[in-house]
Amino acid sequence: MKLATLRYGRGFTLTELMIATEREAAVLAAIMASSIALQKTLNAIDNYLATQMQQIRIIDYLNRDVKRGFVVTTSVDLQNVTITMPSYIIQSGDAEAIGNPSLVGTPRTPTISNSAGDR
Repeated sequence: MKLATLRYGRGFTLTELMIATEREAAVLAAIMASSIALQKTLNAIDNYLATQMQQIRIIDYLNRDVKRGFVVTTSVDLQNVTITMPSYIIQSGDAEAIGNPSLVGTPRTPTISNSAGDR
């Protein structure tokens, strides 16, 4: 028994291989471009959220200080805020510190005064 030999070998021609390689390269390039764009977008979102959290924290601190302040003024261009705060910590030169210097740096004892008198 004699095996039949094929006239042409099985496989792809050079042209078919080149076309397949071009298509694979185009798909790979599209995947790389989209992954880079996605990475840049995620990085921008992360930076935006970090900045937003810092801004929220600053607004909270400013809100707390304004509520505690005696006098609050702003500049004409609304870029600067000046707050006159009560002195919560005893400092050197205060009346409490003159009699007892060990109190410097400690919190004051809160006092409530009623300027309108008892009602």
